[in-house]
Amino acid sequence: MLFSLRKEWLMESMYFPFEYHERRAVYTTILSTLLVSSLFLLSSCGSQGNTGATGSTSSTSTKAEALQSIRMFDATTGWAMTRNAVLHTIDGGVHWKDVTPPAHSQNATMDALFLTSNSAWISMSQVDAPTIMVFRTSDGGQTWQKYSVQAEDSSRAHITAVDTQHG
Repeated sequence: MLFSLRKEWLMESMYFPFEYHERRAVYTTILSTLLVSSLFLLSSCGSQGNTGATGSTSSTSTKAEALQSIRMFDATTGWAMTRNAVLHTIDGGVHWKDVTPPAHSQNATMDALFLTSNSAWISMSQVDAPTIMVFRTSDGGQTWQKYSVQAEDSSRAHITAVDTQHG
């Protein structure tokens, strides 16, 4: 019987090299990411416009954009990025606030690095532009600090950071 228990333990450790609490954290992260993504996509489909000055209601359709990245730091706070927007949530993904840096161009390619629940770095580049715009926030996207970086090929800017202060 001892051999049988040992064999089962060995087989389980081969397929699940993490300890139980580590596996649980991984599963929880995956599940929360899928849940938040689903909520975001569902909440952005088919929004209604405001009533105009003439009293008629205009209907606008907002297409859900695919998420390029998402990072939750706890059960309530996280970041997400689509092709055209940087989003921040403080209520578990029920509401997402568009905190895209103000100089964003629809033609820009964005990359994001979400370091903490309030700190993020964003790079924006355009194919024929000689500079890459880099933005940093430490207050959840309320304000952004802007930096310009000269580049030979600004078409694909990838951002990395040492910490919240040095990117």
